[in-house]
Amino acid sequence: MEKTALFGLILTGGRSSRMGQDKGTLVYHQTDQYHHLYDLLNRFCVRTFFSCREDQKDIRETGYDCIPDSVDCGGPFNGILSAHTAFPEANWLIVAVDLPFITEETLSRLIENRDAEKTATVYQNESGWPEPLVGIWEAKGLAIALKEVLATGINSPREFLRNHTTKMISSRHPLEMFNANTKEEYAFALNTLRSLPEISDKENLRRNS
Repeated sequence: MEKTALFGLILTGGRSSRMGQDKGTLVYHQTDQYHHLYDLLNRFCVRTFFSCREDQKDIRETGYDCIPDSVDCGGPFNGILSAHTAFPEANWLIVAVDLPFITEETLSRLIENRDAEKTATVYQNESGWPEPLVGIWEAKGLAIALKEVLATGINSPREFLRNHTTKMISSRHPLEMFNANTKEEYAFALNTLRSLPEISDKENLRRNS
């Protein structure tokens, strides 16, 4: 595999308990988040996969490539490290399924600013911390993460990135990293997208700030 090549990973393994329904089935754009994000990542990646639990039959029966959790450390690292275990030489462009404001521009900026010598290239959140679920994770960084998680039991992707050489870039819009976990947040995101002039996955959120 070429060092610059990227595999795409959509993290869908959460149980959506606060939302009350599968967050991947929510519709913000022309189709549900599963299909919307798959099409978006597929523009940049050699292959794109859904990360899922073993019991998520709806995703696994869609015909899309899926990587069931094989690492059980709790939280998003389940999916991230399971993907690394399945393809240890791959560099991953990772996006969580509950991010309604991610656009093509969001991912393009990651790729343009990628530093393959670092553990990962990710966005910086409003607190100045790395946002691990919108970023490019390098294969060598994931190898270190897998070893540390198995050795220490510490399973926070954000804490891992804070303790290693991570490149962070700034978001161009305050909502770009917004994740919708509740029905109220879903309604807010949906109403915001409808009120903004023609925001699509090809447009830059910056012009609406």
